[in-house]
Amino acid sequence: MSKYSYQNKEDVSLTDDVLKNSFLYSRISSICEISLAITMILAFTVKSIAQVPESQDPTEPKIDWVFPMGGEQGSSIKVKFEGKLLDGVYAVWAPKEGLWGKVLAVQEISVDDNYETSETKKSQKKQRVLVKLEISSKAKTGIYSLRLVSKKGVSNPVTFVVNGERIIQESSNSNRVPHQSRPVKHPVAINGAIDQPGEVNYYSVMVSSNEELLFQLFTVAETFQPTIRLYDSKGSWLSDESLLQLEFNQETEYMRTQKLELGSLRQTRHRFNKAGHYIVAIGSIYGKSDSSFVYQLKITGVDSYLRQAEWFQHDRVPKWSERKYTRKLTPTRIDDLWSRTIRIGKHESQKSHDNQLLPQSTDSLQDPENSGPPMFTDNDVTVVSDEKEPNGRQVQAVTLNLPSLVTGTIENPGDIDLYHFKLSEARSLVFEIETPNVPPSAFNPSLKVLDSEGHELINNKHRKIALTRQDPIFLIELLKQHLSDKGTCGITSLSFFESLEAKMIVKFAVGGSYYLQIGDITSQKGGSGFKYRLMVRGQIPHIGELNLEEDRVNLVLNQVKKIKVTTGLEEGFTGDVAFSLEGLPSGVRTLTATTVEPKEPIGPTTERQENFSAFVNDVIILLRADPAAPITKMPFMVKVWAQPVLNNRLGSKLLVGEMPLMVTTP
Repeated sequence: MSKYSYQNKEDVSLTDDVLKNSFLYSRISSICEISLAITMILAFTVKSIAQVPESQDPTEPKIDWVFPMGGEQGSSIKVKFEGKLLDGVYAVWAPKEGLWGKVLAVQEISVDDNYETSETKKSQKKQRVLVKLEISSKAKTGIYSLRLVSKKGVSNPVTFVVNGERIIQESSNSNRVPHQSRPVKHPVAINGAIDQPGEVNYYSVMVSSNEELLFQLFTVAETFQPTIRLYDSKGSWLSDESLLQLEFNQETEYMRTQKLELGSLRQTRHRFNKAGHYIVAIGSIYGKSDSSFVYQLKITGVDSYLRQAEWFQHDRVPKWSERKYTRKLTPTRIDDLWSRTIRIGKHESQKSHDNQLLPQSTDSLQDPENSGPPMFTDNDVTVVSDEKEPNGRQVQAVTLNLPSLVTGTIENPGDIDLYHFKLSEARSLVFEIETPNVPPSAFNPSLKVLDSEGHELINNKHRKIALTRQDPIFLIELLKQHLSDKGTCGITSLSFFESLEAKMIVKFAVGGSYYLQIGDITSQKGGSGFKYRLMVRGQIPHIGELNLEEDRVNLVLNQVKKIKVTTGLEEGFTGDVAFSLEGLPSGVRTLTATTVEPKEPIGPTTERQENFSAFVNDVIILLRADPAAPITKMPFMVKVWAQPVLNNRLGSKLLVGEMPLMVTTP
């Protein structure tokens, strides 16, 4: 996502901190406007101070970090957890089979008097929990969740990796200068930490001529921005000056940081032209450090890149993805969409959110058994396995029989692919894009819909601003209401965020011939890895992404706690959504749920919202533990389900998520 500001030579920019917090650029071209800007900054400052919570201390057991981050299959290792409210921990708990452990000790962490401040004196003390962790030889490789259990309840999850490769651990203070770099033999996984200011960990690896290696750096610390550098030792390890930094020769496609559900991955690969010793250096941007800056570095042959999806399998419930470029588009996706809704018959209709009836002629809203011949059958997907070059001109465009799933490649910079399709009458179509190999920001697919003469009708560029009553812009509106001279003082321009969306809904007012054009938005990138999948289908109103906000529930006897589910209603779905919980312990029951209506913005938050955005709603579910409910010693895994409700009919169950629940004493 990129940020644009529109300014002229007279503009005076606000401070970077204000811009970062408010996501706003103001155009200031008079003394009066400068006064307004100063008032705005003061308002932002007051608002920021007002929003700072009185205490950052948790009210439930909370793990800050775990070290080491991973272990080998079939091994027994000692693991260290640190966090708050961990006193009295008596068990370690993993929801997925293959890991179990024993608590060895719980220690209070003392604070050095030289570094103790008035704030640290007020805050809760930290604890360190030492655990002996057993990893089964049959445990599947991938990411697991570990939690600690005490009388206070169950803690938040922390990530632990089970590796198939050999594991080594960074040695304290022994590999922090280049000439003391630790020799490693690949394939290998290295557990390390950047916990000292300016610290850099060095590892040396021997490679053969023309060998290609993959480097993967995984971390879960949100504030940790790791760096990875590669050096040629030049035959001497005596000083920094003798090291020659190398540029990763595959960084255009593969040097990127991916935000994963359970952490972030920075990866690259390099082909070595000559054999010898090379040094890999791991550090942090600006030399920052923290005890939570733990990482795992994997050095493997490049063929492991093809298996990385297996390496990132984890024990969390897989989430339905509606708009991510990395979601899988397959010929069964339409069937998957139908499983998230209810088919309605020829004589039934849904109402849109503006109370307008959706047309019965929309094929995706009809049951084929109860309706006449559709324009095309949404269940029969035509698969175009590989686009043929050249296809950048209308006369070369491949004609698609809708619905279609196309696989193509932007083979070189400036390459565009063109496809042709026909509509016999007005209807709405959905365009979805997947980038299976190289995701944004390395590959930014630009999708355009053209008319029969090649004129652009719409593209997947989404322009938006953030304007809700909780945002700083609301304070600006209040200020403007109290300005005596509204004609000369005010905000004369705003900036917008623009993003390329992976899903776009287009309403065609008339039938006819149309074209689809896809390429890289910069026209400067391309290659064999720039593959895409493009699905064109009819509109199917359905339940979209379902997100469970809580990661655990510790329920005190005779008290009530709430859990929140965010529900996305896609492509005109206007039915209801029913929720149920499975696996509650004895004495715990649900109470009547409430729906939290979304806050109305004070202005337009997005352009062409109907093309890119789902209708999002929040649902609150209340849980209560009866006074006589049994106290739980270990967590119960509770599943949250959702079901579509439409025209008095109940649809199939959709798994929202899982969360551990414990009943505790006050």
